[in-house]
Amino acid sequence: MSERSTDQEGGSMGAARDDVQPPAGDAQDESDVLRKRREIREHVYELVPSIGTRWRWYDIPYRFSRWCHSSKRQRFVPWPVRRYLERLVNFVIPFHEYARAKATPLDDPWDNLHVPGEEQIRQGGIWVAEFFPPSQYSALERALRANGWDRDRLFLRENLSNADHVSLARRRGQFSWIQLGSVVSPNSGLLVPDGWRESLPVEFSLVEITALQVGPSLTVVVAFFRLTDTGQNSLNSVWHAQHEPTFTWRGARRPSVENRSFAALRATQNERKRLHDLGRKWLSERCAGFFATTTDGQPVVDFTLFETFDPELQEAPHSLRAPLRALGMEGDPFRIFLSPAIPGCVFAPVQEIRDSEVLRNCWGVVGKYERVDQLNDQPGYGPRPRSASTFAAMFDDAIRSFILYTAGARYLRELRASYTNAQDSARELHASYRISSLKKLRRELLSPGLDLAPVARDLCAVWDKRWQQFIGIEVVGQAGPAYKGSAGIGKFSLIDNLGENVRSGFEELVADDAAYRDVLLTVATLGSSAESSRVGKIALWVALVSLAVAAITFLFADMGDNTIWTNFVKWIR
Repeated sequence: MSERSTDQEGGSMGAARDDVQPPAGDAQDESDVLRKRREIREHVYELVPSIGTRWRWYDIPYRFSRWCHSSKRQRFVPWPVRRYLERLVNFVIPFHEYARAKATPLDDPWDNLHVPGEEQIRQGGIWVAEFFPPSQYSALERALRANGWDRDRLFLRENLSNADHVSLARRRGQFSWIQLGSVVSPNSGLLVPDGWRESLPVEFSLVEITALQVGPSLTVVVAFFRLTDTGQNSLNSVWHAQHEPTFTWRGARRPSVENRSFAALRATQNERKRLHDLGRKWLSERCAGFFATTTDGQPVVDFTLFETFDPELQEAPHSLRAPLRALGMEGDPFRIFLSPAIPGCVFAPVQEIRDSEVLRNCWGVVGKYERVDQLNDQPGYGPRPRSASTFAAMFDDAIRSFILYTAGARYLRELRASYTNAQDSARELHASYRISSLKKLRRELLSPGLDLAPVARDLCAVWDKRWQQFIGIEVVGQAGPAYKGSAGIGKFSLIDNLGENVRSGFEELVADDAAYRDVLLTVATLGSSAESSRVGKIALWVALVSLAVAAITFLFADMGDNTIWTNFVKWIR
């Protein structure tokens, strides 16, 4: 096994070096970059020589495996033994990779994440959305009556509680935002006269819960988490921290090794995800709905401000491309998404196509602090300089409208995934007719039957022009700073694009659901007929056995000397 094959077997290490873009200025020649990279690799190879060339503990199984795989000895070593030796070699190679990762210099731009010292970020808030279709309404009503968000409210509209107000809105089928309440930490200095006080995570200072009634079938609950100083700076601290290579045990499987660059990427995205999951967990514990039962959880939007980088006007420099990927805020590589409701900011989607990324089901609203401050001098938000959480509160209405549309698209995606799983497992679950199969069939048909058709009708209406002027937001996709003037990238409406996909997706899903139900009902009917026939046969045999037992009992019954059995025995004699 050569040095080259060892590096290829390393997997994560080789991929990490090839995937990271090296920082290169306009005046830097490509040959100089390659020469510098070669010098760094040679230096690391001198510090940690190739596996099998020394007598370190992991060199011993490697040398023994290579000795057994030689052409002269293969005929004496059975192939099952050689296979287990190959597995042993694959198990010990990560230890060599980990030693090389630790020996890599800290100034190596390919195996380390270098964040410019002048660039700082501050997060202001997090929005979490939850859907309550008809099958989840009872859970919503119980949660609203139990959590006490409206207990300390000074003036209740129409003297109704939150549960009563939502019930009235569902019966009327109105499109309107409903303020459910505000939750403040007991030791917070914020003055919220009608707020409900309870212990919050140290990253949150205030939680504002609102609900939007979408027709008679769907209630959308959105929680806005305003961040404390700890929450605003936690992601920035992890982003700028010096991260070391990681070695992860995976039981009997090959261990996983990540160099400093990928360890920093994973740690930074895990920190951002941790803040998202704090909000998701808080809302799920108090008001769990449809998204709380899914794998990726509720849709999330967070708000972040950069100190020097302007994502709307500037192309990300080479020195910031890897740090932006570590944040999960590199966005679309060809276009940016802007909204006149949030001047100076762009909407950055998370790229979910890479396995290395840990962020899922979230968007980011990103801008430069100085420019956002200049373009958004609104009264009622205190004197300057304003904090990132103040700007998040300023954009609450716009981002709440945006998350409604992205959550609608996510709802369709989750329904499609659940229907795909149901169809794939239908043959195994319903091949035989049992009482347990009937219960599964009932659960499988009940919730989608209650939700799909009415929610498809009401949710698609959110994209109608008459409703967009009240609860909508305009988000335009256009070419990014690096692709301005490109003929192939034109402007389009992100919201309208989502609406077209949702409408066509629901039409296909409703048609597939009808066909799927017809098949299941036919199978259930045939199974019921077959089960009835089987039960009838069993009943006939039970009757025959009962008749035989009764006849034998009658023969042996002791009713005197003149029984049938006595006379029969006498006749035989």
